[in-house]
Amino acid sequence: MKKKISPVQIVRAVIQLIAFITVPALFITLFSSTGGLITSIADGSFVLLDNLGRLVLILGVFLITLVWGRFFCGFICSFGAMQDLLNFIGKLIPFKVKIPEKADKWLKLLKYAVLAFVAVGVWGFSVTGDTVWSPWTVFGIYTSLSGWSSLKYFLTLGGALLLLIIIGSLFIERFFCRYGRGQTS
Repeated sequence: MKKKISPVQIVRAVIQLIAFITVPALFITLFSSTGGLITSIADGSFVLLDNLGRLVLILGVFLITLVWGRFFCGFICSFGAMQDLLNFIGKLIPFKVKIPEKADKWLKLLKYAVLAFVAVGVWGFSVTGDTVWSPWTVFGIYTSLSGWSSLKYFLTLGGALLLLIIIGSLFIERFFCRYGRGQTS
């Protein structure tokens, strides 16, 4: 039996496509702005005028989320749109992946370890080195056409994580949202 597509799903897909084309790096910019803000506060270099753009972006998305719930994640986030497209493609794959309940619980806890590493290690202590740690940074690079001039970013930790997210998204709806950050359903 074929599942009927609702008008809301069509509107959502259109908005996701528009957001993916017009603001593909919004999620990455939001994440980076949060990190920059935390870093400047932690190292005592916070100046309101220097951080005004970051604050406006963070507060804007926070207010949208507060008023409309997961609207940002479900309609505007390009990373989510990528996952939805991959999951749609993944439904054409003849075999399915089922995560055992115990592994599902552990993977949901893993996201907090990743968040702690990013918040403390990368933002707090500026642990960056010569590699790209963030899959969002690699995603941002490859959502721009000029980013495809080299595939070297896939050879970083961030690139490996992005490839894991891409593969996971083929089999598990919103894989990153489920195991990489706050959504637990």
